[in-house]
Amino acid sequence: MCLVFIGWRIEGCPPVRIGANREEWRTRPMTSPVCRRAGAATGNPSGTGTGSLRCLMAGADFGPDGSFPTAGTWLGINDAGLVVAVTNRNDGVLPWPEQTRSKGLLAVDLLACRRAADAARLARDELSSGGFGGCNYLLADRDDAFVIQAPGSAQVVVLILEPGIHAMTNLDLDDPDDPRIRLVRSRFVPRDFPASAARLCRDDRIIVDEPGRGTIASSLVSLGDSITFDHIRGDPRTHDYTRYCWPEEGTD
Repeated sequence: MCLVFIGWRIEGCPPVRIGANREEWRTRPMTSPVCRRAGAATGNPSGTGTGSLRCLMAGADFGPDGSFPTAGTWLGINDAGLVVAVTNRNDGVLPWPEQTRSKGLLAVDLLACRRAADAARLARDELSSGGFGGCNYLLADRDDAFVIQAPGSAQVVVLILEPGIHAMTNLDLDDPDDPRIRLVRSRFVPRDFPASAARLCRDDRIIVDEPGRGTIASSLVSLGDSITFDHIRGDPRTHDYTRYCWPEEGTD
């Protein structure tokens, strides 16, 4: 499922402030945040990315059993200042056996773009070409922010975010029927970042704690004149956030 929320162009704040919890099967292999070259390994199919941008990924994801040869991710930021996050949708029209393309690999390809507008065009084109399970993508830089909603290849919608607080889980952006989205939109205080985002990510009403699956990681991203990236690998209620310096000279 996953939860991603953003304070977008709030007065008195940096343009982008994001909180995100990843929810997955606990047996799925994952890593701590890693730095990679975005798009270089998967081969950006549209040419909108450069393939030369460094990105910090909240974790490298090598598929359900860890056997994929190339790393995808669910959240990352590149050194041009583009943030990419992805959530699954529970109304996806393509059955699992027919899903031939990876949402996580597409996220890395999107991180090869310098601007959110370029990433939005690439995401729209790729998702419309088919093979992906239902998903949402958040794409934000200092100037623009978009959400791509894609239950299926014939139902890809590009939304331009208005300034304010927005959240997405496993259906549409700002779904009023989702209690977690309602909680975020009523309690998130971007001016009190990262404390406010961390409280939400640790809230029992936000955390998913089911047998076999649940909240396995949490990230906080602030993008303005500088970039801060805080991350927990594990249950946010029982771990502390670690700050990852970014960009860091000499990182490749």
